[in-house]
Amino acid sequence: MNKITNIYDKKNNIDILIKWIENNLEHEFIGDLFEIVDIINGNDYDENVIWHYTKMNVLEKILQQNEVQIRFTNTNDSDDPLETRVYKPFLIKNKEKILNNLNNLVEFKLYESVKKDFMELIENKENTKKRITTCTFSMSRLKDSYAFWSKEYAGLDGIAIGFNKNVLKEIFSEGMIYDVFYIEPDKDINLVDDAIIRMFSVLIMRFYNLYTKNPKYLDYISSENFTILSHISDVLSGIVKHKSWKYERETRIVLADRRITKLTFHKEFVGGKKRFYYQNLDKSVISSVMLAPTCNEEQEKEVERYLKDNGYNIPVTRSRAFDLKYSDFKG
Repeated sequence: MNKITNIYDKKNNIDILIKWIENNLEHEFIGDLFEIVDIINGNDYDENVIWHYTKMNVLEKILQQNEVQIRFTNTNDSDDPLETRVYKPFLIKNKEKILNNLNNLVEFKLYESVKKDFMELIENKENTKKRITTCTFSMSRLKDSYAFWSKEYAGLDGIAIGFNKNVLKEIFSEGMIYDVFYIEPDKDINLVDDAIIRMFSVLIMRFYNLYTKNPKYLDYISSENFTILSHISDVLSGIVKHKSWKYERETRIVLADRRITKLTFHKEFVGGKKRFYYQNLDKSVISSVMLAPTCNEEQEKEVERYLKDNGYNIPVTRSRAFDLKYSDFKG
């Protein structure tokens, strides 16, 4: 069967998809077909809502009486041991393709400078992890995910807080909200690599044009003795993870240049280093709350009462993933 080689060739891709369905509808790939249907129909998502899965006792820390407080974590302190490292081998592996893309995207007078910075970046042997200052706040597009309920940072008795994506984008106009790219740094994956290379190149071009035309960015970068592209790479490090994490379908707020942002952060030192940054937001950023599968009706009522007492007029639901387990159904 033919493979999709050009993501923009709609007619050919539809033909390939139809043939794939015809050949696999009653065979071992039926589960994959259901996943495609879920994605197309949006069965796993709520429009414009992204979810932060966490422990039940964190609810009061985030949804406070007068405001919402979210915590940004330095990517050096993430649960993923490859965080901040996985993107650089990908850049090295695809060096020529990225340079070709940039040559077509970046203004002619900037290309040689971009190329020079890019080559210095990928040839630099410095431990990237030591220098990264990027902080992120993580969410998922999945509205009721067992993958998250089963994780220790939420748990089967945890909670998911629904954030309004459009409101977040308005607040973090100087930061960034991105769906995470899941990449395989050590082997070639047709089409996926090319699509991500294109996205990376576009991001580099946009950032480069922005930074070279805005004095406050240039002053900040020069004070840190970075090249523009090395600073951009800090941003990329916050939106790239290894492909093995793709089940999370993560969306992140990424902030790599806190000194120039308009937002005010509260720092928390852990072990002598700045590990967390806190930011207060308007309560309108919250759209809903979902309780984990093993939470009971009394807990649901307590959460509803807490939200009402603190001025959050939002719906509260409970994951139904385990309902049959606790029912009288004897099937």
